Amino acid sequence: MKRIIIGILLLLSGAAMLDAQNTIVFHDGNRTLAEEAAEVSIEADNVRYKRTAFGPDILRSKRSMLKIIYQSGVKDMFEIKNGKVIVTRIQPSASPANKDHEIFEDKNAYLQNKLNESETDNKKLLEELKNLQDKNLDLQNKNNQLELKFGGFSPERFSLLQTENARLKTELKSLQTQRQGKIKELNNEIARLKRQLAAANKQPSERTTGLNRNPTPDTVPDTVPEPDPEPEPEPEPDSAPNPNPDIVDLLNDKTVEVKVRGSDITKVELSVRRLKARNLTVRIPAGAYFVSANASAQNMVATEEKNIQLNDNQWKTVSVPAACANRPRDIPDSNDSFTVQRSSNSDELTRLMPVLNKNRAGIKTRQAAVWIITDNASFAELGTLLSNNSRAIGPVETAQAMQICSKANINIKSKRIWKDVPTILHGLPEGELKRWLSAQ
Repeated sequence: MKRIIIGILLLLSGAAMLDAQNTIVFHDGNRTLAEEAAEVSIEADNVRYKRTAFGPDILRSKRSMLKIIYQSGVKDMFEIKNGKVIVTRIQPSASPANKDHEIFEDKNAYLQNKLNESETDNKKLLEELKNLQDKNLDLQNKNNQLELKFGGFSPERFSLLQTENARLKTELKSLQTQRQGKIKELNNEIARLKRQLAAANKQPSERTTGLNRNPTPDTVPDTVPEPDPEPEPEPEPDSAPNPNPDIVDLLNDKTVEVKVRGSDITKVELSVRRLKARNLTVRIPAGAYFVSANASAQNMVATEEKNIQLNDNQWKTVSVPAACANRPRDIPDSNDSFTVQRSSNSDELTRLMPVLNKNRAGIKTRQAAVWIITDNASFAELGTLLSNNSRAIGPVETAQAMQICSKANINIKSKRIWKDVPTILHGLPEGELKRWLSAQ
């Protein structure tokens, strides 16, 4: 009986000696952990092992594994490439004394791979955001084309087109907001990983003090102190500032620098940066006059006020809604540049623009009203704007433009268009607009 008991004890002690012969290094959240295992097997998606010869099976995903160091010194290295886990076997090359240092190096490599993956995802999201912005610009251009193409249709048909376009814009804006949120999250993740790498690279000897047999997590702190921000430059003192300066005032004071490029008949692209170290708001008023450097291209007039906040010395760009101001010339494009000036008709234009916006005038009506002021255009001359090879500004758009000018306290009877009232009335359908023009 005693011999049997002694034999059982010898078997149990031999089993204990067989325990903890292999080392598994894996990643758990933000921690790199190591466990010793008596039995290890690599399956299709998981690694199965026992901590002791008679212990329960433990499963871990292969995607969380860094390496397995066998008692013989052979190592299985785990790496994710193109979404798949690649296992590479390496023959013994390091002594057991270097095992702790290897675990630290694996942690550092994992953080670097995680950082690279996050930066790659960030680039993809930025590309998606740019594509969405391009789609938004394309939708705006299509909206302008639809307004020109279907302007002669019934109000009900045109209202349906505007409703559909508004729905698409709302959907696109929602997608852009989602992408921007993901980009912000990725930027935060990248910053956190960089801080971890910086902390891990400081003192590797202090962070690899030996393999814990239980185990306990070998963690890397999430944050390290960030350097104090550089002080902002002292703002220059203002000398008798204009209480409400616009972009022309700021240009004359050499407070800002401006670049303006053409786009199409409906807007210009304006870029501005400050030349003095002070925060300011650049106001681009409705009626601001953009003079083309190309004598064959039309000048442009801002139809809505825009404001740009400058808090640093970087260029800021904004699209400014505009209308053409020289009827006989070509429509400007992105190859045309402009300077910003005050128009000789600035008083009438300043009064006109708020009324245009309040009445939600269409592109053709806006253009007719601007040409009536800047070019003193007749009804025949307004007909030079074409859509699908036919006249775009007809009697309805012209009469609407005249009514808006009148609401803006502009003496429409002093303009050349007034001589064409009989022709315009003849082309108007019966209704309130025709009654208004007949009563003038």
